[in-house]
This record gives sequence, structure tokens and C-alpha cells, in this order.
Amino acid sequence: SGWFQRQIARSAEQFQRDVEAGGRVLVGVNDYLSADDHPVEILKVSDDAEEGQRRRLGRLRAERDNALVAERLEALRRAAVADRNVIGPMLDCARAYCTLYEIRHALESVYGAYREPVFF
Repeated sequence: SGWFQRQIARSAEQFQRDVEAGGRVLVGVNDYLSADDHPVEILKVSDDAEEGQRRRLGRLRAERDNALVAERLEALRRAAVADRNVIGPMLDCARAYCTLYEIRHALESVYGAYREPVFF
């Protein structure tokens, strides 16, 4: 029905209004700021780091036993279809070097993907 989501959204909206109006103090955010505060530096992953990770993933996929990967993913799907505990098959997938994407995709093919309804 979305009742909980609406209540959370209303509460968050009221909280933000209180902060912006000065009625609620957030130390270090809207009050008690010091002149020597330094802004937090946002971590930005470099293109080189991203490319290195892509190479490692490509190497993993080339060097792992892809027949075993397919077997483990199919066992995971079968467990999900049979409504059995999927933790053991998921661990077997991880031991066979299945990626998180592959594991998620196998489970999604049975259970579908959750999409939180938006209620406002």
C-alpha cells in the first residue's frame, strides 16, 4: 500500500524543512561550523583504475573454468526454482569465480527484480 514509504517521506521532508529553517541544529552542517573546516574530498576513481579493474575481470573470465561457472549458475537457478535454500549454491558460485552480476542475474531470472514503488 505504500503507507510506510509515505510516512518516511513525510518525516524526511519535515526534518529537512526544520534544518533549513534553523529549527533543527546539525552540528557542523548548519551550526557550530569552524572557520578552519576543510571540505571533504570526494573520491573519484581514475580512468586508469577503472581500466585496470576491467582488465582483471577480463583475465578472470578467460582463466576460470567457464564450464564449472555455467554448472554452478544452473545449480543456483534450480535451487531458486525449487524454492530451496540458495546460500550453498551461491557459495559454490563464488568458489567457481562467478561474478556478482552473474549470480544476481541467475537469481533475477527466477525471482525477478525488485522495483520499489514510488508513492508521493
